[in-house]
Amino acid sequence: MTDETFEIELDKISDRIRLWREESGLSRQELADLSGVAASTVHKVETRQMIPSVAVVLKLAHGLGRRPAEIMAEGMPEVTVSIQRAGDQQLTTTPTGRFERLTAELIAGEMEVWRVTLQPAAASGSPLRFDGEVFIQCEQGTVDLEIGGHSHTLATNDIAHFKATHAFTYQNKTDLPTTIILAATLPVELRSVLQAHATISQNS
Repeated sequence: MTDETFEIELDKISDRIRLWREESGLSRQELADLSGVAASTVHKVETRQMIPSVAVVLKLAHGLGRRPAEIMAEGMPEVTVSIQRAGDQQLTTTPTGRFERLTAELIAGEMEVWRVTLQPAAASGSPLRFDGEVFIQCEQGTVDLEIGGHSHTLATNDIAHFKATHAFTYQNKTDLPTTIILAATLPVELRSVLQAHATISQNS
């Protein structure tokens, strides 16, 4: 690789990081906090004042909710298809239920889809709120939703679709397991937290 080619590739990396940060509505300080680097490092990478190390690229990719290969890639394909084969789903099991991630790793993907099996009396915990949309379908059993202070009960095959700017929770109040499909468009910072949590749970 010539010096000129190297400089061109470095420019592309800097531009991708800046563009994805701005598209996510993040300040440099916010991206730095999510990535575990200094805000000055983000500034220097975006303004081509430093050549990011592999460690910095990995941290920035995590903070942006991207794969490191996306930052290094020469360009984005016009059509991106991610195939996940049967049996390759990411599974997380806790005392309150089972979480099966149905979405594959899509470049610049914004949606997460999970199949959640809730044990009797299990709930989502603290109210959730973020800038995105949520789709919940009850596959089996009954699930109770609390959305923006209003209560709703979904039976098998019922669907709820709402803006997640209203705080919401879900709970299985029955004596039998309940299964729901939970789909959501997530902001990059929340997607990063969920992916990190799922990885830790899977490896523990």
